[in-house]
Amino acid sequence: MVRGRLCKFFAVIALIVIGLQMLSRPPANLLSLRATRYEMLDGLWPRSSSILHYPSWSTPPIEPDTELVDVVARCGGAADLAQVAERAGASTIALREMAQSMYRTDIIYAIADAVPWWRIKLWQLRYASGLWTHRLDEPSGYLPQSLIDEARASSDRWYRRVTDDVVCGATRNAKADPSRKG
Repeated sequence: MVRGRLCKFFAVIALIVIGLQMLSRPPANLLSLRATRYEMLDGLWPRSSSILHYPSWSTPPIEPDTELVDVVARCGGAADLAQVAERAGASTIALREMAQSMYRTDIIYAIADAVPWWRIKLWQLRYASGLWTHRLDEPSGYLPQSLIDEARASSDRWYRRVTDDVVCGATRNAKADPSRKG
């Protein structure tokens, strides 16, 4: 008799969890036992998070300034700076988005390594129930500042290196096609 009631109790709990799952937010999959900590955090952390508004990616479009002159000089020089800026500027938005994505991924992996799995599962349950507080906007609560700075520096280096490669390519293209004026 007790066993029958216990089975009914667990069946009711399972139906409630499945019902909640159907009504919950899609990234908060309560039944996903195989999801890694990274996958859970990736679904829970909004891509519009305030931490992604990092100044090095909020730069204006490439313009013929002194930094551009230095990069153009390293890449062969003697090109019209306005033309180089026009050709290189088209890809800077995509590069900024990629740098932000790299930074976000680094932070999420660091938090996934630093925070116990049960806490992340608890966050997932809170998100599914609508009680999520978006505390991951402040990863300094879970990570030492050195890891956050390291993630920023890594994505900054990548952004700078790829931007310089794009400017070098634009310089070579501008030199190869001198008839086209920007």
